[in-house]
Amino acid sequence: MNTQKAVYKKLFTEKKTELKTHKVELGLADDLKKLNSSIASIEKDLRANAQKGFNLITAQKELNQDKQKVSKDILKDVQKGNKSYKELDNLLQKTFKTAKDLGLDANDIPNYRKATDQLSQIINATDLAEDALTELK
Repeated sequence: MNTQKAVYKKLFTEKKTELKTHKVELGLADDLKKLNSSIASIEKDLRANAQKGFNLITAQKELNQDKQKVSKDILKDVQKGNKSYKELDNLLQKTFKTAKDLGLDANDIPNYRKATDQLSQIINATDLAEDALTELK
């Protein structure tokens, strides 16, 4: 009987050790599963945010190209506006002087008022374009 008790004692002791080992292995497996799931989620977020970053970089490059083109266009328009202003201002001054020499009111000359209004508008538009150009730089 002593032999039988010794055998049972060893069998039960070995099973307890085996069960503890399996519990540890199962615990590690669960930990690995949780960590893998967490890392997969982080990886997904990293890739999505990296793609958003690349998209922003591309959009910024396109925006910079658009800014350069618009700046060039505005600069050309400002130059045209300044040239047109000078031409119109000179013509209005000549018209005013001629009308005065003839004893006429310049405002009675067709298109004179419209031209003076247009002179104000071109000044305003040119100033606005120059402000936009300054902001774009």
